[in-house]
Amino acid sequence: MRTLQLRHLDVASPVHRMGAEAKIVGLACLSTAVAFNPAWPALAIGWGFAAVVFLAARLPIAVLAPPNRAVLVPLGIAAVLSLLSGGDPRIAGLELGGMVEFAQFVVFGFLLIALAALLAWTTSLTDVALGLGRLLGPLRHLRLPADEVATAVVLAVRALPTVRAEFATVADARRTRPVAPNGAGGRRGNATLNDAIDFGAAVVVGTHRRAHDLGRAMVARNSTRAPASDRPPVHLRDVVGVLLAIAVGAVILRLG
Repeated sequence: MRTLQLRHLDVASPVHRMGAEAKIVGLACLSTAVAFNPAWPALAIGWGFAAVVFLAARLPIAVLAPPNRAVLVPLGIAAVLSLLSGGDPRIAGLELGGMVEFAQFVVFGFLLIALAALLAWTTSLTDVALGLGRLLGPLRHLRLPADEVATAVVLAVRALPTVRAEFATVADARRTRPVAPNGAGGRRGNATLNDAIDFGAAVVVGTHRRAHDLGRAMVARNSTRAPASDRPPVHLRDVVGVLLAIAVGAVILRLG
């Protein structure tokens, strides 16, 4: 099964040419507006805006991927528990209030993931670092570590593929491990709590080692901060994009 890949796609589109700071501000405005008013009409407007941005970015349909089983199973269990909680409205003798609220929460969560994916698909990681640095620039006048905060955020995002790769490496190593005499280990059906603890510890240790190596390499190259941006301060398409996102967010808030 295909999985969602959050990496930059080099496509010639107006969305790709927008500044990273404009996309970050627009994403923050829209997600904040929907968070304050997660009603169904607001969610529909948010998804419509995301669909328009997706089409304007000229992204291939192949980048979309359905949730995997590790996501669907917990969501199914939570949906059953929400159904048992009851509440209005009542349809055919069933109280669906909890189910409706849970569905709104799920749709809102996937909307946030979709907006973050649009940012990842249309913006390189370096541009995100530069955009964050420029947005946090005024904090330098207050003697706050704006550059360090921007770098830390970008490194946290960059670490997600590293953690995923470490998960795959540890899983492959576990599958190749010989079966113990008592039947534990090496077989997917004989997983125990100790196996889960060992698996998690191996992932944490391996990821920490990779992060330590990355930090040493950055210090050796004297590149612990993102480089200064040589991009023009403001472009017309950036202003239009931010104003459009603010307008959509205002409409969503007005619906409440």
